Amino acid sequence: MNGLRLLNWTETNQQFMVAEFTRLKALLKGEDPSEALAAIDQVQAALPSPSAIDGLVECFGLSSFERDVLLLCAGVEMDSELATLCGTCHHNANREYASFGLALAVLKESHWSALTPLR
Repeated sequence: MNGLRLLNWTETNQQFMVAEFTRLKALLKGEDPSEALAAIDQVQAALPSPSAIDGLVECFGLSSFERDVLLLCAGVEMDSELATLCGTCHHNANREYASFGLALAVLKESHWSALTPLR
């Protein structure tokens, strides 16, 4: 991402989401997400205010797991490769969607308490 020109919050936030989706794709593939994490840090540093996802996290008091579940659910609608990887992880090409079971299996810091009424 060297030479990346960040013109405004909307564009930078979009780049942040793409980097987050890249991180999720690495996790779904069973790969090391270090490169994506570096990109996330670089774009996040350029944001003049919190990203949209981080604003939601703060507003609703989401855990890092709940944040990733939200990103995964949004990501399958916004990134066809992410949806395809979900199908691959489900071992069924017709299941190109996020599921709680998939989130528990793949995402870091997963926890069942995300389903409780208080969450």
